[in-house]
Formats: sequence, C-alpha cells, structure tokens
Amino acid sequence: MYISISGGCIGCGACVALAPEVFELNAANQARVHSQSPQDPDVQAAVRKAEQYCPKQIIFADADD
Repeated sequence: MYISISGGCIGCGACVALAPEVFELNAANQARVHSQSPQDPDVQAAVRKAEQYCPKQIIFADADD
C-alpha cells in the first residue's frame, strides 16, 4: 500500500484518530504519513477509512500490485 497526502490539509486530525500507526500532525498542524506500507490488515483498513473520511479528500492509498 502506498499512501500519500496532497496539499490542502486543514489539520482536523481525523486521519490521526483513525490510523495513528500511519498518520501524524506536524508542527504546522498538517497531516503527514510517518509509516508507509503498513502490513497489518487492520491498519490498512484504518487507512482506507481515513481516506474515505478525510473532509478535504486529500488522502490517497493505492494497493501494492
């Protein structure tokens, strides 16, 4: 799974709440990916939820091929 965040984060923290193993807020209160390619299926599902529930729709998760 490749995870990216495009510009426009509003710092709501939804992604961090849903998948703290993968996302964090930086000093500027912007989300960033701190753990790329989670292997745990539960964490991958949490990333998918974060992708779905991001209010700005700027989280993208692509499956490994």
